[in-house]
Amino acid sequence: MSEKNTYIYDCEELLKYLNSRSNETIQNETTVETHGSTASVPAINNWRHLVKNKLSQERINALNKRKIAYIALFTDVNTLCDTVNLDNSTSNAKRVFNMLVSGDDEFKFCLTKDTMDTPLAKYMTGVLKVNNYVNYLPGRTVSLDMLYEFGKTLNANYTKSGIVNGLKVLLDVGLVEAFKVVERSESQYEAEQVSREEISAHNENILYKLSIKGCVEYMKNRQSK
Repeated sequence: MSEKNTYIYDCEELLKYLNSRSNETIQNETTVETHGSTASVPAINNWRHLVKNKLSQERINALNKRKIAYIALFTDVNTLCDTVNLDNSTSNAKRVFNMLVSGDDEFKFCLTKDTMDTPLAKYMTGVLKVNNYVNYLPGRTVSLDMLYEFGKTLNANYTKSGIVNGLKVLLDVGLVEAFKVVERSESQYEAEQVSREEISAHNENILYKLSIKGCVEYMKNRQSK
């Protein structure tokens, strides 16, 4: 499993922002008050492909401060991971959480002829406006099949039903979001939250992601006890 990120942020809010603006606009809006503060076009392309640790906390804070975008940021990742693993939850939930927080390359999304009609592709292209490929960072959407295939690489007995049970526990404590993609009009898609009861090992239409805002609230709740 990949090394944990030192900070995690709502990378899908970032993608929505990046894919709705020109490079010149992004350069102006992400300027920070340091030497060499204007982002280069290659740097922006790295952000669009979610290259790990290429977007600095300083840039995120600049966007949030200017109210151009709201990108939730969480920095105490080690404490979060320790807290979840000590939590009184199922081993399935802890396994799934560790997969989602890992930032592993197994979750890379590539748009191909074989994937273009999947719920994940419709979400990536129709909602986030991804036009070729995007790496995985915690907070980017994955499918149940992705989680299952990744679980098999860990040489553990990960089953789809076990992963789903873990996802439900994480959903209950707010660490995970679950939704489906709905076509509102031709080629116009939206994410629609689903009820806990709709989630099953046989429902391949439901997508999942680690909630960065949920991580913030989870830690607040645990620290207040």
